[in-house]
Amino acid sequence: MSPRPSLLPDWHALPRLDDEAVPLFASALLIAQDEYPDLDPRDCEAVIDAHVASLRSDVDALHSGPLKMQAINARLFDELGYAGNHDEYYDPRNSYLNEVLERRLG
Repeated sequence: MSPRPSLLPDWHALPRLDDEAVPLFASALLIAQDEYPDLDPRDCEAVIDAHVASLRSDVDALHSGPLKMQAINARLFDELGYAGNHDEYYDPRNSYLNEVLERRLG
């Protein structure tokens, strides 16, 4: 079985990109992979894809930007339980996207 190609950008290519071209999600995972070398970005991508899929029809049905944001916030914070880590604000895991997705805390 051949290894899967990486979804992550090359560290050395990132500084040459215009700000608008930086892949934020993939770059956040690249940073996390520095701390978690066995991190499979596909696992995190699957979580994000599931969240997007569960939101798509509700958000697409709304016509107002503020209502769309309200629906996204309700799903992420009220239904899925994502929250800021107010008790352990400086916990390094709050800065690693894989940890935030797993713990729903960051």
